[in-house]
Amino acid sequence: MRVIYLPALAALAGCATLPAPSLQPGAADIRLSVAAAEAGLRQLVLDVQDPAATADYTGVAAALDVARVTVATQALLGAEDFTPALAAERALLGVTLKVCADGVAAMQAAPQDAGTFARGAFGFTCLVPLSLFAVR
Repeated sequence: MRVIYLPALAALAGCATLPAPSLQPGAADIRLSVAAAEAGLRQLVLDVQDPAATADYTGVAAALDVARVTVATQALLGAEDFTPALAAERALLGVTLKVCADGVAAMQAAPQDAGTFARGAFGFTCLVPLSLFAVR
């Protein structure tokens, strides 16, 4: 005997509508600001490794500040809409952005060691977590 799942067949046939996935509060704003900060960070890493390039520390620091303020603002404004998992994700993103800002400040303070730091610890503590957030 074959079992036929009528709701699934109705959805496939277009006879039923599926609810749209609920949007996370502030997801678009956060993604845009984090993407801009990540692009600036990647360019900064390339610039500190090239002796002929001039690294734009202030521009990257400003982009990181905008991303941090956006995450904090959305956490405050949409607190009642957050699930515990989403709140934990936003908190982790805020911590990652702070680690990135500290890394940019460390590279600016010691430009002679910036290339080594950018290729090593900075990539694992800042760029990889931001890339994972962008992929998600």
